[in-house]
Order: sequence, then C-alpha cells, then structure tokens
Amino acid sequence: MYSCLIQDSVVYIRDSSGAVSEQTLAMLEPMLDADDGVQQLSKYQVLCRTGWTQFGAVLRRKLWEVEPLYQIKTRSGQVSLTGQHTLPVRRGMEELVVPASAVRAGDSLLVLDKPKLGKKAPPLGEQMAFRPYGVLESRKYTGYEGNVYQVDTEDGTLVVNGLLVSCSGSSWELPK
Repeated sequence: MYSCLIQDSVVYIRDSSGAVSEQTLAMLEPMLDADDGVQQLSKYQVLCRTGWTQFGAVLRRKLWEVEPLYQIKTRSGQVSLTGQHTLPVRRGMEELVVPASAVRAGDSLLVLDKPKLGKKAPPLGEQMAFRPYGVLESRKYTGYEGNVYQVDTEDGTLVVNGLLVSCSGSSWELPK
C-alpha cells in the first residue's frame, strides 16, 4: 500500500547553496515532470529526525475515488496523510510506530522543537529535538482531489508540518 502526504504538506528544504526554506510538496511538481528530475531532486535535502537527509525517491499520484485520508490535529498543527502512512506515537507509557488510521485522540505525536533565535542558536537541523504533543482529533475523510506524494528519504523519516512522520515502508527506531 501507499504511504502518502497531500501536496499542501510543508517540509523544510535546504538547497545546494545551504539556504533553508519551508516549501509545500507541490514545489516538487516541476522536478517530477522534468527529464532530469532525479538530478534536480539531488540538489535538495529535507529535514528528518536526525537532521538533513537526501530524498531517496518521490512518487506522485491521485487518490482512488473512495481512498480516505486521515487529518490528525495537535495544538502545534495538523497533517493529512493516507491511512497506511506511519507515525511515531506515545500511547500512555508506550512508544509505538503506528499507521495514521490507528492514531487516536489521547496519543502524542513528536513535534519538532525549533531552535531558539539568536547569535548562539544552532542552525536548523544541527541539534534535532522533538517533544510530544497530544492528538486533539483524528478525522477520516474522502474527496481530496489534489496530488499526494510518497516520499522516501535516506533516513526513513521526514518532518512534515512540524511533525515527525515515517517514509513509505521504512523501518526505524523511535528517537530517545
């Protein structure tokens, strides 16, 4: 099955010059359409649980007619993804990696703890820290007509809308 994020999902991107920006996954459209798309994609890094990592692969598709998405909300933001997409959660005292379809209110997702501003602040991606935020709502819905993206990274994780998620089919350990 596919592990996909909607095109409006925001990721942190670092280009070959070192410039960092927040971009939606829709920014990948021109690269996916280009003949040299893989070469273009290799010029960018994306933020993951350990810092910056390379894109492994990016696939774009439309959802099937009745294929649901799951919108998961926390106080810090929300993310919409397919039911098979896995996320690290804290459920009570347990740390688990579960599909989006199994996330429920009361679970906690790992949210990027952004570095403080100032001259002595480390650059984004240098000292990665995440903190748990409680899930307020997990809602299943259909009818999304935009593109969805299956993103693989070398690390197997990705920071999306400030939340830590896994990449398709990746196996990894929860950060301690």
